[in-house]
Amino acid sequence: MLTIPGYQLESLQYETNNYKVYNAVRNQNRSKNIIIIPNKENSPTETTKCLKDDFLAISKRDSPHILKAFELIETPNTVALIMEYFQGDSLDLLINRQVFQQDDERWIFFAINMAEALKAVHQFRIHGNINPSNIQYNRFTGMLKLVGIGRSSTFAVNSFIESSDLALKHQPLYMSPEQSGQVNKVIDIRSDFYSLGIILYELILGQPAFQGENLSELVHAHLAVTPPPPIR
Repeated sequence: MLTIPGYQLESLQYETNNYKVYNAVRNQNRSKNIIIIPNKENSPTETTKCLKDDFLAISKRDSPHILKAFELIETPNTVALIMEYFQGDSLDLLINRQVFQQDDERWIFFAINMAEALKAVHQFRIHGNINPSNIQYNRFTGMLKLVGIGRSSTFAVNSFIESSDLALKHQPLYMSPEQSGQVNKVIDIRSDFYSLGIILYELILGQPAFQGENLSELVHAHLAVTPPPPIR
């Protein structure tokens, strides 16, 4: 049975291929927290390194739009990232449930809050992996939190990237053309806003802006295809 020193795990909030996210209570003061751990004990080094990068990237940042990281606990079998508690859902789950509709004004407020969140992140780095799984959203209050900052990108603002496999490190549905590694362009904060635009398109229409059978087709779409206008 999984145990994290100083914390009591209450319930599994959700899990991905790489991580499990738990609701937990701190024993000392009974405060609520979120704990993120690798999906399997003795996970590959890259998976645990991503959690450590998350902690280093955001532990000293204070923004209402960034999920705070309190501490990193290492045990013989796993690494646990202790985060602030936020009552929300991963945006990709809400998209799958078709929570948003074209006539739903919530997407406008979502766009405003996301712009504010990106402004906060861009004070110190480019996020580089804006996609629904890295956005926690409360559909009742409209509040949102960005996550995955440390595991997304180590790019400084206005960094120059030349990497043909860069697309493999991001969700290709939401990457910008310059993140594909196929264009000789600087990756800057505009890449994050491009990805936000792709997310907004999907929220309004209920379908991705681009579709493809494989990575090559998606890269081509981002480079050369104009998505259908969001009009029904």
